[in-house]
Amino acid sequence: MRVLVSGASGFIGSALAVRLKSDGHVVLQIQRSPALSRDAICIADLLSGSCPFPQVDAMIHLAGAPLLGRRWTAAYQRVLHESRVALTQQLVMQMYHAVASPRVLISASAVGYYGDCGDTMLDELAPVGSDWLAGLCADWESAAAKAAERDTRVVQLRTGIVLGHGGALQQMLPAYRMHLGGRLGTGRQFMPWIHMEDVLGAIKHILYHEDLNGPVNLCAPEAVRNRDFSRLLSARPGLGELLPVPAFGLRLLFGKAAQVLLSSQRTTPRVLQDSDYRFQFTSVEAALHNLLP
Repeated sequence: MRVLVSGASGFIGSALAVRLKSDGHVVLQIQRSPALSRDAICIADLLSGSCPFPQVDAMIHLAGAPLLGRRWTAAYQRVLHESRVALTQQLVMQMYHAVASPRVLISASAVGYYGDCGDTMLDELAPVGSDWLAGLCADWESAAAKAAERDTRVVQLRTGIVLGHGGALQQMLPAYRMHLGGRLGTGRQFMPWIHMEDVLGAIKHILYHEDLNGPVNLCAPEAVRNRDFSRLLSARPGLGELLPVPAFGLRLLFGKAAQVLLSSQRTTPRVLQDSDYRFQFTSVEAALHNLLP
């Protein structure tokens, strides 16, 4: 299978490209810099039309500016919108002009689609939330859904926190190594999470199962409250927790972006489970034991 991957230099994309290649697939990567190899396509060339959209069987679209690490000023909100909604719209438009559109488009989204839902169980039929991030995710998914007009199967990945060697977990570890970690706010909020191995396994599962389309919750079956996650993480060798991080402190530091850390989404991967995907890691304790032995 020939697979085009955007965001292939990112946390998930880089691991996915390696896995697909090891499985014998041909992987073409979209990158920002001028292409240095025949397996890479410059995003500017692709969007301008100077480079034709390649003939591929599948496109996996993972690109997007980071949600955390910057305050959501009006300017950065535009960056987030352009790197998700506008870029997806442009890529789908280029697919329209392709000799043959990909059979499937797997496009990133996020559990932020649901907003802050407390203890409510959320499968893929749950309604969109009312906050800014929920609206961004809804627009992002709508942009990808346009590809279905060319008979491309479209799947939107509503991804939770990915646990692996990098990403969010890597950002948490310094504080816990100094025994300064702790729950965020009340710690009652549910954290949808998933092990990197299941991210890769689920994406491959979606590639091969042609009956899957629409939104898919990319999260483990067992959601965990933030306070329990902190306790389990601090129990790993060499790590520890001390004081909770108050919600007002997070809001002072991150502004509106603090909602990513404080909102509660108790998601369940109904679509994956109904299609008989078998998770390798169903408990966060087992996932942390695997990553931090």
